[in-house]
Amino acid sequence: MIQASPNSIPDVMKLAMDKLHIRHEGNDKTDSELENVMDGLGLHNDDKRLLPCLAARIDLTFESNRDEAVFLEGLLVASSMRTVYSVPKHRQYLRGGYSSEPFVAEAAARVIFQHIQSRRTYTTREGVLNAYKTTIPLAIKRYLKSGLISKGTRGELVARTLLTLARDSHYLENVFPKEAITETTKKSL
Repeated sequence: MIQASPNSIPDVMKLAMDKLHIRHEGNDKTDSELENVMDGLGLHNDDKRLLPCLAARIDLTFESNRDEAVFLEGLLVASSMRTVYSVPKHRQYLRGGYSSEPFVAEAAARVIFQHIQSRRTYTTREGVLNAYKTTIPLAIKRYLKSGLISKGTRGELVARTLLTLARDSHYLENVFPKEAITETTKKSL
C-alpha cells in the first residue's frame, strides 16, 4: 500500500497553485500574442493573473464569437487545468470549464489571496479583506466590459461571484488567523 508523506498535500497544492497561470510555455510568439490580446481588451496584469483563478472559482463562460476569448480559453486548457467539454465540428472554438473540483478551487482561492497580499499595501486582515472584496468584482466587470465573458449568463455569474465572496470573506474574518495575514505580509516585504 502506498502511503502519503506528510508533505504530499502541501506539495500537490503548490503544484496546483503553480498551474493556475495563463501562459504558453516555450513559445515567445504566443506570449507576445497573449500580451497583445490582453492590451487589446483593455485588461491589466491583475486581470491576466486572476483570469484562470476566477475561471476555476466562479465558472467563467467565454464568448465563442470573439477571437480573443477563443485564444484565451485555449491557453487556459493548455496551461491552467481547464477541461475541454466539447469542440464543434467546425472547430472554430471550444467549450471548456473547470469541473467541480474542490482542490482546484482551493488552490485558486490561495493564488488570489497571495496575489492580493503581494501588493504589499495591506498589513491588516481588514485591509486584505477590503482589497479582496473590490479586486474580484472589478476584474469581473472588466472581463464583461471587454467582451471576453458571455453576457448571456450575467445574472448567474453575479450570483456565483457574490456567493464566492461571501464564503471567502467569512473564511478571512472568522477562520483565518489574524496574525497569519500580518506575518505573511511582513515576510513578503
